[in-house]
Amino acid sequence: MEDQQIKIALFGFYSFRNFGDDHVAVVFDRILAERGIEVRVLGPRSGYADLLEGERVDDCSSLLAGADMALFGGGGVFVPTFKTPLRYGEFGRQVEEFIALCRAGDIPIHAISVGSSGSAGLPLTPPFRQALFEAVDSFTVRNPEDLHLLEEGGKEGEYHPDILWLTPSFFPGERHGDGPFTVAVNLQNPRRRLRAALRRLILSLVTALNRTTRFIFIDTDIGAAGAPHAFRPFRMCRNHASYTFSNWEDDLAQILQCDLVVSNKLHLGLVAMSYGIPFLSFRGQEKTRTLLANLGREDGYFTRRDLWRLYLLLLSPRRLAAAARNIDVGKIEQMQSAAEGHLAALDRILRRAAAPGDQPEARESRRR
Repeated sequence: MEDQQIKIALFGFYSFRNFGDDHVAVVFDRILAERGIEVRVLGPRSGYADLLEGERVDDCSSLLAGADMALFGGGGVFVPTFKTPLRYGEFGRQVEEFIALCRAGDIPIHAISVGSSGSAGLPLTPPFRQALFEAVDSFTVRNPEDLHLLEEGGKEGEYHPDILWLTPSFFPGERHGDGPFTVAVNLQNPRRRLRAALRRLILSLVTALNRTTRFIFIDTDIGAAGAPHAFRPFRMCRNHASYTFSNWEDDLAQILQCDLVVSNKLHLGLVAMSYGIPFLSFRGQEKTRTLLANLGREDGYFTRRDLWRLYLLLLSPRRLAAAARNIDVGKIEQMQSAAEGHLAALDRILRRAAAPGDQPEARESRRR
């Protein structure tokens, strides 16, 4: 496929300084570059932009100029949201412009490794999610539970595990076995100030008392003003360290020195597991709970009622060591092998795009 001259516009939740989605953008960029595809990417705005082999652009008009196809690459774009953060409002406007320009230019849209919460139904909320769902010509989804959404909407698609399971294929790395037992803690602060202060106080004390364990307090999501979003102790002790994600090489080095990751975030946990590092989620979104359930790791999900169980875990070196041993390497290898299905689906799309002509029914659907 190296001789093809297809031009692809790569679009996603890439413009908001979020580790998971910026990493998704880089992975898709690498996948397309390996296939000799000319690609433009809307975003990312973080240091991850330096890893792109394609052209980075800042607006949808530049993204889609001369494009033969648009690819929505990865992410929980069909997870319903009811309380909409400001950045989702900006993303919604991007999506609406993206759809309008694709329709005006008769540009097909394909979505690869996307998902919902696992239990969403139509219509999706906010409305821009439903509009995007209707505009996409074909899908691969990252959860088997998402197939019912495609059936409900009369859409073509197939299931394969999240494409980020393939991260080590593009960025090889080995875990560091030396040094003290290390736990990455990436927990978002509660919005209520009193609750946030109390949780921060208890977590500070618990992690300080466990002196034989090294805790790295990681922030994967920094706003434009540089304000940290994730929990950090009131006072940093000798067994504490802090780190803010900024560029992939350094970020991966931080992940690989960990024996266990505790996070609210789906993508940090998934990337860690792809390198064989166990992941526990405290109050992650439903999509994270779905992922762990599909791995047979329901016990790795902590609800608010489990908060004291989490405190006791972080306090005990013995319990942490037991949690770090609770990872099914064989299951992870199965997920990684099955995730290759996204690449096979993408290759079929590219072959059809390179063939003379276009399917008339797809063109008519885009014009509606």
